[in-house]
Amino acid sequence: MGGRSLVLGEDQLHTIMGLVDLVGAGQASSSDAKNAIAQQVMARGAAVVNETDPQKARRWPLGFTPTTITAGTVATLSTQPQILFRPERLVIPSDFAGGLSISAIIVGQASQLAAQAQLPARTYTEFGVGVDMHLDTADISQFVQLGLSNNSSHDIAFYGQFIGLIAM
Repeated sequence: MGGRSLVLGEDQLHTIMGLVDLVGAGQASSSDAKNAIAQQVMARGAAVVNETDPQKARRWPLGFTPTTITAGTVATLSTQPQILFRPERLVIPSDFAGGLSISAIIVGQASQLAAQAQLPARTYTEFGVGVDMHLDTADISQFVQLGLSNNSSHDIAFYGQFIGLIAM
């Protein structure tokens, strides 16, 4: 991210350091010092960035493009949220979940599984109870991947989704 460099003159630097000393001695409030420092910075023509926490959050679905998984093979499905997205629940339709197992769940480059083991996809059907996962948050355009093994003797047309939290 580009921006201007901030160069303070000796007098501004002494003012800021004096404010820091006053706050440390309990003679000035932290918010007064922050405001005074912001005024010094703005006087030099630099921008002051105020970080704010998200004001609201809601749950959104994040789907996978329907894909046919050939019998006896493993497929890795990827999707890219266009907002900050934290997957909290995986939903795989019970119509075909019995023929699948989950071999990987990856957000960005980080595996979200505690160990390398196959998980039964049937656990994550629409009827699953107690299957909230609270995975890592995916940054904008970062991949969320799901590795699936088709353990059945027929091809499976897979579709499924994560339901997760977004912060706005």
